[in-house]
Amino acid sequence: MMRWVKTQQDDGALWGFVALGADQALAVDFVESRDGLPGIDYQHCLVDMLKWEAYWRQEPCNYVPDDLADFPTSCCEDDAAYEAEIESHRVKIARWVGQHQLTSEIPAVCFEAAFSDMGHLRILQGRHRLVYLRQLGLPAFAAAIPRQRLPDFMALGLVVEQAVDKV
Repeated sequence: MMRWVKTQQDDGALWGFVALGADQALAVDFVESRDGLPGIDYQHCLVDMLKWEAYWRQEPCNYVPDDLADFPTSCCEDDAAYEAEIESHRVKIARWVGQHQLTSEIPAVCFEAAFSDMGHLRILQGRHRLVYLRQLGLPAFAAAIPRQRLPDFMALGLVVEQAVDKV
């Protein structure tokens, strides 16, 4: 696993991280989410990966594990639906692996304004990019959080840093 270091920002990135390994260098530049919904005011924040991971696991049918064989079969109606679900996860994660080979820019994960049926914070768009970032070993990720949910994220200790609003 590589050691990630937060970098200074320029060129419009919200936050940047760089990792230098024995045989490679890797950079991630988080940019604003492109997935927000109209009528919702978002705050971009840096979210602690390990804390989010522990929280996210509470909803096993929404959580995407690194080893897709660990995805619960009970979350799908039958074997065919389960296989389709697993294949969908594989394809979407692979898309992020491929995209990151082309650019260091990764949009912030976008969260929903409403709670899930189980009463938890929930990702609107970005579950698979989050899995990819987790596999890279990043300590934090950029998130677009609806301002009405920001107090919930803060109370759970998930927010590492808030982005300064652009003027």
